[in-house]
Amino acid sequence: MNFRKIIEKWTRIRFAGTKRNVIVVPRYGFVDSTARVYGAARVRLENGVVVSEGTVINAINFPRKCAVDIGAFSYIGRFNYLNAGLELRLGPFTLTGPFCQFLGVDHEMSAPSVPYAFSGPGDSGLIELGANCWLGSSVCILKNVTIGHGSVIGAGSIVTKSTPPFSMVVGNPGRVIKRYSFSKKQWVPIAEWAIVDEASIPAAEDYKTSLLSACADKRLDPGMANSIDR
Repeated sequence: MNFRKIIEKWTRIRFAGTKRNVIVVPRYGFVDSTARVYGAARVRLENGVVVSEGTVINAINFPRKCAVDIGAFSYIGRFNYLNAGLELRLGPFTLTGPFCQFLGVDHEMSAPSVPYAFSGPGDSGLIELGANCWLGSSVCILKNVTIGHGSVIGAGSIVTKSTPPFSMVVGNPGRVIKRYSFSKKQWVPIAEWAIVDEASIPAAEDYKTSLLSACADKRLDPGMANSIDR
């Protein structure tokens, strides 16, 4: 490997397309050389973001200034698929397991007389995750869904509706089975959730600020994100 390729490996990544399209890897961040981004000019990675092996980010469906925004110190797991519709926003400290999917746009299907492969993108919507959400392996998030900050989505869940902060979601379609009680300092079943628990939830901006402040000197280890060293 020559010097130029070494520099590209650690500072930026080349993406597929007819034009040479590069994105600068943010400070303290890492993007595996096997990742692919389409529409890199519409993708923003904040400091410390790690993007793992085999992940695909598609930001070319609609002409927006920023179609994909991944918050600071987020870890995008292996073989994730991020398909932006109107916009895809992942809050800081997002953690995804392998094979997660964010599907912000449908395929046009109003005229079956036209092959679906040729019909192009259809309805689209916003997908937004608040700060510090954890998605287990093979989670699928559909368009027009907002996941509240501090939430956990169980492996294999398909989330079709928005969820409140500090929710634990499982199943297909995903449903909230527990929420975190700050007064009891534990996850409690929905049946036990009380008004006092709702009142103790930190506001989204306050929660994000406290996490960024507490973790200002921490760095994510690329670990399994790196296909080269395994």
